[in-house]
Amino acid sequence: MIGSSMLWPVSLNVRVTVRWLMTKYPLRNTIENDCMKIRPDPGSFSTGCTERAASSIIFVSTVPSRIRPAPRAPRILPAPMLPITAPRRLVLLLFAFRLCLLALPLGAAPVPVSVQLIWKHQFEFAAFYAALDQGYYRQAGLDVTIKEGGPGIDAVGEVCDGHADFGVGTSALVVDRYRGRPVVSLAALMQHSPIALLALRRNGVESVHDLAGRPVAADPHSRDEIEAYLLAAGIPRARIHLVEQTDWTMAALDRGEVAAKVVYLSNEPFWIRGHEHEYLILTPRSAGIDLYGNTLFTTAATIQAHPDMVKAFRAATLKGLVYALGHPETVVDLILDRYNSQGKSREHLLFEAAQIRELTRPDIVEPGYQSPGRWRHVVEVYAGQDKLPADFDLTGFIYDTSPPQTPAWVPWSLAGLAALLAGALTVLFKVRGLNRQLSRENHERALAEQALQESEAKYRELVEHANAIVLRVGLDGTVTYFNEYAERFFGYQAEEILGRHVVGTIVPERESDSDRDLGRLINAILSHPEDFQHNENENMTRDGRRVWVRWANMVIPDEYGRPVGISCIGQDITEARLAEETIRNLAFYDALTQLPNRRLLIDRLSRALAMSARNRRHGALLFIDLDNFKLLNDSHGHDIGDLLLIEVAHRLQACMREGDSVARLGGDEFVVMLEGLDASPDAAAGQAELVAEKVSDTLRRTYHLGAVEHHATASIGIALFQDKTVGVDELLKRADLAMYQAKSAGRNAHQFFDPAMQAAVESRTRLEGELRRAILRGEFLFHYQPQVDAEGRMLGVEALARWRHPERGLVAPGEFIGLAEETGLIVAIGQHLLRRACEQLKEWAGVPATRHLTLSLNVSARQFHHADFVDMVLANLNAAGVAPDRLVLEITESLLLDNIDETVARMEVLKASGIRFSIDDFGTGYSSLAYLKRLPLDELKIDRSFVKDIETDENDAAICAAFVSLGHILGLRVVAEGVETEEQRYFLARVHGCDMMQGYLFGAPVPAEGIAASVRAAD
Repeated sequence: MIGSSMLWPVSLNVRVTVRWLMTKYPLRNTIENDCMKIRPDPGSFSTGCTERAASSIIFVSTVPSRIRPAPRAPRILPAPMLPITAPRRLVLLLFAFRLCLLALPLGAAPVPVSVQLIWKHQFEFAAFYAALDQGYYRQAGLDVTIKEGGPGIDAVGEVCDGHADFGVGTSALVVDRYRGRPVVSLAALMQHSPIALLALRRNGVESVHDLAGRPVAADPHSRDEIEAYLLAAGIPRARIHLVEQTDWTMAALDRGEVAAKVVYLSNEPFWIRGHEHEYLILTPRSAGIDLYGNTLFTTAATIQAHPDMVKAFRAATLKGLVYALGHPETVVDLILDRYNSQGKSREHLLFEAAQIRELTRPDIVEPGYQSPGRWRHVVEVYAGQDKLPADFDLTGFIYDTSPPQTPAWVPWSLAGLAALLAGALTVLFKVRGLNRQLSRENHERALAEQALQESEAKYRELVEHANAIVLRVGLDGTVTYFNEYAERFFGYQAEEILGRHVVGTIVPERESDSDRDLGRLINAILSHPEDFQHNENENMTRDGRRVWVRWANMVIPDEYGRPVGISCIGQDITEARLAEETIRNLAFYDALTQLPNRRLLIDRLSRALAMSARNRRHGALLFIDLDNFKLLNDSHGHDIGDLLLIEVAHRLQACMREGDSVARLGGDEFVVMLEGLDASPDAAAGQAELVAEKVSDTLRRTYHLGAVEHHATASIGIALFQDKTVGVDELLKRADLAMYQAKSAGRNAHQFFDPAMQAAVESRTRLEGELRRAILRGEFLFHYQPQVDAEGRMLGVEALARWRHPERGLVAPGEFIGLAEETGLIVAIGQHLLRRACEQLKEWAGVPATRHLTLSLNVSARQFHHADFVDMVLANLNAAGVAPDRLVLEITESLLLDNIDETVARMEVLKASGIRFSIDDFGTGYSSLAYLKRLPLDELKIDRSFVKDIETDENDAAICAAFVSLGHILGLRVVAEGVETEEQRYFLARVHGCDMMQGYLFGAPVPAEGIAASVRAAD
């Protein structure tokens, strides 16, 4: 207990105690000759005492060598001696022991320690400057040196190598711990990381996704966090291009050498004030990466060797942090005067102070607080980068801070008093008995009694002025003692409260029986009279303010050991309890709108389902999604978007009935839960629809968001419930599906859940799973349809994908290509089919009858724009060893909607290798002749929709003739699809000179063996 209360120089106090005792009650023999030999170090003694003298000396030496006081000359005690009898010896032992427990620090030399900063002096390290300047370190017995950081200085290495006792690190400390560095995180100096990315909009960056494949500058301290951010945003690792950041100015960004650069939210944004519209700040928290910022750390060895020193340094530093955040201007002046090595202006430092406060959030979280859950999140982030295993054990990494305790000397003082009172009674009783036998020792007993009185006087003074609440309560609950601190804390003068009951004064009266609660507490304390009993409870000050106090209680016995009262020592924990309450609120309520979050909604919905099953009444869930919310965010910024969300929350709450619940799931999604609707499903649906219409009308009203006037609508999905057969997750999914149906119907509408809708979704989900398995099993193959010239000679084929389903047989592409496009699976399917196509060309090249055939292969827009598409095509051709001009890649007009310059560049690379290109389904999409003439095409295909009616529809005939003419003018080969009659063939080939045709007139799609057989038959 002494160590944990910072009473390091205890041996010095004990020496003072022993010498005071020797002066007060000198021994019969001189100290030098009979009791002890004094060495040059007053902290070391060799005993040579007589038995009687030795039994009267108490000495403990626990001063660490690094803080032992300098030697001083031996002190010779006064010479008059009195005999030491057994009673006197007992009293002196008890008295000296008590004074040891009550010993306070008496001026030990400050302990030299150093702290290594992670970077150059600035406000983010203000905790250390304030603690040093305000004397917090000095009061803790520490002589602190602050070591400035900078490029090339590894704070973790400095501490682990013994060049500094403490350091400032980042969340990457957990990676250092995994790699064998014995670091221990003492306190989170920032609850959120200040690291962000800054981009210029004119460089083509509007979101984090625009950074894929482009250089992003990052320094060593931020590299891991930025990589985690980009991965979490969905950018593939292969597309992340981080370069070293050596220039902290905006030059590289302005020149376009990097797409984005790392900035600290507390620093660089100061430079761009007034030009925010030109820049984009991207924070990892937007992608769910929420790491700690600056973190105070040391090593496990330092904690083991000097636990009190570590505790003292941590406490003083956090005290400095609180001071710095509360007095930013004073600390800025201090930095300008002593620490401004970077030459920052006062305005810049004040800006930094405001940002640091936002990142520290002392109004929500106790400074220095570390959550094991947050550190587990940090581990998961770094595990995603393969920096450490996901199950990395954090034991010993997070500093073990016991809950705020009453200063250690106070309970020990109370224990000392109890021991003193019990011991004194025992001693006096024995002394009375010994009086008859030891009449010669009256003088010594009088001296012992005098010492006891003096000790009690010292104890009374100590308790009266203690920095803790100290009071005594009788067994009936009345106050019998009230110290000065208690007066200041509760607002009562001692004479006002003595004799009054605690209930109604410092214990608030409740509807429950407060007297009975107090009685139970008193009985619990009395059942363990030898121990301190701890409890926490809500108390009340004189002005009615509610406060929380942690109490340590111990029984006060009378001279016969019977309890007569309870001594209570209390510590104010109100701020800690408020912080805990705030953290609990953050766990269940949305921080922006203060609405219940998903977690609390699920809890309430579970109870609502159970209640609905009992009373057989319906309930309803309304899933609300704001229409075009992203457009508002993109055009006016997230601040305006946040204002809209807050106003929407207020409007939803205002139009709800009592008992209905409103929650925010995240983003622009809200949920309303209605309970107690009609037992009839039709009537309940009508009630829910009325609420949905009311919500829609409320949300449609004009919003005034600062200087922005905005109009918003919402799409609402409604799902009814009546029992527990439908679970919480299923109910949310139903309402979500209905909401998407409302959006599909044109937005600004509401839609009830339809089971057929769910069946379609489940079918789609099942098909997606089967597609994924088909890719792994290689279930995709080709059927080939002949392409012939005007004379009917087969010159090529089109490869048409088929899926050989293990249960359904061959599945046509129309049933799965659309879903593959939506889910992105088309890329993997396309890679498989491209490889098969090249292998088929290789097989045909070895047969004289088929070596002339070309193979046309459809390529989706998503596959074409994949980063590795060009390399993948060339690699497959080279692996198969076939002539590139045998492969024709068919692209659709939708490809032209994306980046036309990138499309042309990719086509030209492939064209240069000999590959040919055809534009498929020409005329059905968004054709532009301006785009058409820029593309390096070889072939134009007329869609079957224009061919099928050319015999009867003059418009279709004219369009086909125009397409053939246009193709020839552009120097392209023209291929007509869907030719099924001789008349169509004659019109296209003989009349208008179409180069090639394909369709059922010439053959249905068949496996490769059928194509070879057809060619041989024609020959």
